[in-house]
Amino acid sequence: MKSIKMFFIINLIFITNLYADCKILNFGEVQKSSKGFFKEELPKIVDYQAYSSAKPRLVKDNKGEYQFKTFIDSYNEFFIYIRDTSIKTCETNGYKGISNLDIKFSTDDKTYYFTATLNYVK
Repeated sequence: MKSIKMFFIINLIFITNLYADCKILNFGEVQKSSKGFFKEELPKIVDYQAYSSAKPRLVKDNKGEYQFKTFIDSYNEFFIYIRDTSIKTCETNGYKGISNLDIKFSTDDKTYYFTATLNYVK
């Protein structure tokens, strides 16, 4: 059990120390990377983007019948949209990476609400 906890802690440390890359959505700050023997490159936040979405809990299927949509399905749709859009924007504008991705959600009786913010690094 101790080895599992230690493995989890080590993975958490590696996850929070990610380096800039357009293909990776970093949930934390991008760390400085070494450029040469004695030079370090400090990442600069150059752009900010925000997303929001409201997904209904009941949706019509192909037969016109209402089906219950789970929170996980709605969250996955939102996350995939953010991932695809932000990676395309990052590559198109020549940014080095994506950092500080923050996703929040709330629910009520009929709808799932999602918001997300992120920064682009150059």
